[in-house]
Amino acid sequence: MKIKKKELLFIFYFLIIYTLLSILFLQTIAGNLISLWEYFIKIIFGNFFNYQAFIFVPECSGVISISIYLGIIISAKITYYKRVNLKKVLRSIIWLLVANFLRLLIVLWSEKISLGVAKVTHIVFWFLMGLVILYLAMKSFRK
Repeated sequence: MKIKKKELLFIFYFLIIYTLLSILFLQTIAGNLISLWEYFIKIIFGNFFNYQAFIFVPECSGVISISIYLGIIISAKITYYKRVNLKKVLRSIIWLLVANFLRLLIVLWSEKISLGVAKVTHIVFWFLMGLVILYLAMKSFRK
């Protein structure tokens, strides 16, 4: 299978944009966002979860998913001249934040079964988030 020039350009742009957005978001909003998620979870669920088994780190805030999503959107726009629906992009970012919050809850809940189950759940849900990101990206382009 031969890779075309546009596909290579898309990959190049995606890697650059994803990396820059990840660094930017991790250095600016990720720490505050994960602190907010942790605060909401503890306020809502109190001592229901075993928080000692987990570390809430900035990478778990949802900014990585958003960086991947925006990397796909911007790279496709540049490489393939795709038209983007900005309202759908903003809604998709909100959906990714909500989905990430739910992902955190499910991983915390799965630890009630065992820490091993929580580790597997964490990995499985990253793959599911990947599918959500691709789905939202496809829906963000204008026809």
